[in-house]
Amino acid sequence: MANHRWFVTAQYVEWAKPADSRVWIAQEPRRVARSLAHAKTVGTVLTACGLRASSWEKLWGCAFPPDEGDICQQCVRIVARAEARTTAWAF
Repeated sequence: MANHRWFVTAQYVEWAKPADSRVWIAQEPRRVARSLAHAKTVGTVLTACGLRASSWEKLWGCAFPPDEGDICQQCVRIVARAEARTTAWAF
């Protein structure tokens, strides 16, 4: 298991609105990134790709990479490398 807990951060987020209103009633509402989603860890001000994200929205419950939306490909590569290094040392 990885030591890092990567979560999603983005400049803009909104509440998810499923097209089917019956799903909206049955599911918990959730926030999703509506701008480019980046990876971040707790206790840092920078994203994995090096952007300052101190004023950005944090989606604490959304693990990186998210299931939908536009995703920073540089963050994807950096997180994949970090996770591979961490997993390689796990016993």
